[in-house]
Amino acid sequence: MMWYMNEERLLLQKAFRRFAQEKVRPFIPNMEENDEGPKNLLKELARLGYAKLPVPKDLGGMGEDYISWGLLLEELGRESLNFAFLTALIQINNRVFYDHNAATKEQIERYVKPVINGEYILGLASCEPAGGSFFDGYETVAQKEGNEWVINGSKIFITECDFADYIIVCARTKEHVTLPSCDGLEIFVIPTDIEGFSVGHIEHKVGLKGSRTGSIYLDNVRVPESSRLNHVRNLILTSPEELGIYGAMTLGACERVLEQTVDYLKSRVQFGSSLWDAHESMRWTCGRLKSKISAFRNSVYGHLANMTNGQRDGMEALSCKVEGVDLLREVTTECNALYGGMGEIYETGIERFYRDAAALEHPCVSDKSAVNFIGSSL
Repeated sequence: MMWYMNEERLLLQKAFRRFAQEKVRPFIPNMEENDEGPKNLLKELARLGYAKLPVPKDLGGMGEDYISWGLLLEELGRESLNFAFLTALIQINNRVFYDHNAATKEQIERYVKPVINGEYILGLASCEPAGGSFFDGYETVAQKEGNEWVINGSKIFITECDFADYIIVCARTKEHVTLPSCDGLEIFVIPTDIEGFSVGHIEHKVGLKGSRTGSIYLDNVRVPESSRLNHVRNLILTSPEELGIYGAMTLGACERVLEQTVDYLKSRVQFGSSLWDAHESMRWTCGRLKSKISAFRNSVYGHLANMTNGQRDGMEALSCKVEGVDLLREVTTECNALYGGMGEIYETGIERFYRDAAALEHPCVSDKSAVNFIGSSL
């Protein structure tokens, strides 16, 4: 038994694995072939109570047990890196509300509790066509009119854009946003069925299919003052601490790819001998990857143990995510090569992890930029 496990977590791990194998695995073809978003499956996961694990008890959660949350993402990552990614977003988007008391009790009741109970899907809209997430370059603006805010603009590359029930939107309220105080920037929670909200083009991605990434448009969208969150600067500076949980899902994906590759090498017979028995170099490659995965496991759960104990370190979290994506890229590349031409065949499943690894690799660029932003702002 690993150092971070106990009897309760072993039982949870079995339940998570059962959900991943019985619910997620059969849905993968719909995500991969039809780019179908797993909205109902995400809500089912939440209704089982799994989304409550990392949420404080006073907010309706189970007490910020990030180790158990990591176990869930690891098991989901073994089946579908994409579904694990969407599950991770439940907590990342939720955290916006209760970091540094950013939301009122009424907002917690209205948004957070329904999300963790499986009633709503929550999305986040930050990136813009003309400057990414550079706040001072935002063209989405919000103007105060009485007790309402009128929001106009657009966002791109928004995950869950066409199946989220609510979307958190960052908007500029002044001509310039002052950094690092973020004066002139506000965050609003917008229902996606509100007048003036529309979804544009859905991107056709190489990997992470089913996450439904696309554009949204805000045309004189009116929301009440109660939809605005507080402490914008604290939200931006602390949100990277949640990114360490990405390490758990990439860990699960690495394990699955390597295990499947070893099974293939042992079963593939040429000239009277399996590839595993005949080629020491292949066993050496698998052993080296296994060693790296084991070391990364300790990094991931060490970080999650710190978070469970109340020690939140944004730099540690970001490094955990970046290291996980780098390792996944290495594992999928090496294992794809060991499969030979078979690795390019859809039915093997190896190519899906290979594509998802490539898709996850790109966001790390912005994460590395976030490290510089945090370091220069503290």
